[in-house]
Amino acid sequence: MPNQNHPFSLLFAGEEKEVELIDHSKVRVLVRELPLKFLGDFLGVAETQHQVIEMCTYLEGESRGDGAFPRIPPPVGYAPVPAGWDQNLTEASFYELYDIACRLNFSKAATWAQRQIAAKKKVAPLYEAMMNQVQPIVTSLILPLMKQLAGSSRS
Repeated sequence: MPNQNHPFSLLFAGEEKEVELIDHSKVRVLVRELPLKFLGDFLGVAETQHQVIEMCTYLEGESRGDGAFPRIPPPVGYAPVPAGWDQNLTEASFYELYDIACRLNFSKAATWAQRQIAAKKKVAPLYEAMMNQVQPIVTSLILPLMKQLAGSSRS
């Protein structure tokens, strides 16, 4: 069980679940609601069920740094599941963990993506204005070089 007295314990939301492995043993896991900064990573794997499970599922215990997604730090008191761990799950547990991970993260990730798109639309005119300022300078530097290269390739 995670250390409830740790000041960051409350920052890791999720749902604990007991799942069944293919050898009929049971194990408790945490399916995590990912922090905002990792929602882009979630969308990157959202179409691949086993990667969603590996990204969002944690086992009780201390992390050994062997998780499937080492860029995402585990919650305090939990260790990330290693790559391929989902293959140990029964079919029912596999789909249950996938459904929980999507319920906790998908709409949040979709909203995050929409806000990213909106932010890019806001700054796009600024990038265009900057390019309009820089383009004549770059062109004035590149054209003489292109002419020089064209002349040297003919000789």
